[in-house]
Parts: sequence; C-alpha cells; structure tokens
Amino acid sequence: MQFTGPVRRDDIGAARAAARLACANALRAVEATLDGGEAIASILTMTVYVVAETGFTEHSKVADFASEFLREELEDRGLCSRCAIGVANLPGGAMVEIQIVASVA
Repeated sequence: MQFTGPVRRDDIGAARAAARLACANALRAVEATLDGGEAIASILTMTVYVVAETGFTEHSKVADFASEFLREELEDRGLCSRCAIGVANLPGGAMVEIQIVASVA
C-alpha cells in the first residue's frame, strides 16, 4: 500500500497522488474485464472514499483529483457523476479508495 493513513489538511499533495493512483487502479480493473473488441464507452459514476483527519472538509477536492485523472485518460468519456464520502478507515489502511461504474461498447 503506497498511501496510507488519513488525509491531512496540510498535505493535500499526498491526497492528490493517492486519488490518482486509486483511480488508475480502478480504471485498470475495469479494463481487465473487457473482452476482445470491447472498449469503455463512458464512466457512469465514481464513488471516492476518503479517510481524513478530524476537521478535514475537502473530500470533494480529493474527488476532483480523481475526476481530473479520468478526463486525462478518457477525455469526455471520463466525465461522470460522482460522490465523495468520508470514512473512518479503509482496507489495508488505504487513504483513498475508488469505485467506478462504466458502460461498455
């Protein structure tokens, strides 16, 4: 696990890196399920789970980093609805975890 522990108010850079990595992992997991000739038509929804220190209120900013990554990778196909959720902890002590739902063409 590369990024663990809570997001700190004074270190949003770590949250950016963690969100981008988690989003890349989620995207690669979707791509791994595609059959030959299939492609991602669009990302439908993204849920961003964030473990943060008490008082952190910028969960949506962490989700912005993941949205930014999807747009870089998929252009307009990466534009989706999303939800950012603050949680007490995640498996393996992860800082950020991302779930995406994609349509396939």
